[in-house]
Amino acid sequence: MDPKFFLPFAVATAVSFLTTPAVILVLKKLQILDDPKKHKHAKITHTYPVPRGGGIPIFLSLLTAFFFSSSGQTSSRNFTQCWDCSFGRYSRRQI
Repeated sequence: MDPKFFLPFAVATAVSFLTTPAVILVLKKLQILDDPKKHKHAKITHTYPVPRGGGIPIFLSLLTAFFFSSSGQTSSRNFTQCWDCSFGRYSRRQI
C-alpha cells in the first residue's frame, strides 16, 4: 500500500476509534439522547436512550485525514479546497 494513502487512513481510523467513547460520554453527561420512551415512532428500534451525535467522531477523523494527506499541496490549502467544495463555494460556475 502506498504510504501517502496509508498514513491519512491510519490516523483517521485512530482518531475515530479514540474519540468515539469520549464523545459518547460527553453527550450522555449533557443529556443529548434519543429516548425511545419520549418519541413513539414505528421506526425506532432502540429500547434504551442512545446518545445523538455519532457523526462528530467521523467528522473529526475526516478533518485530521485532510491534514495528513500529501497530495502535492500544502495541508491547509487541501483542507480549504475540500471545505469550500463541501459547502458549495465552487458548485456554481462563474459566468
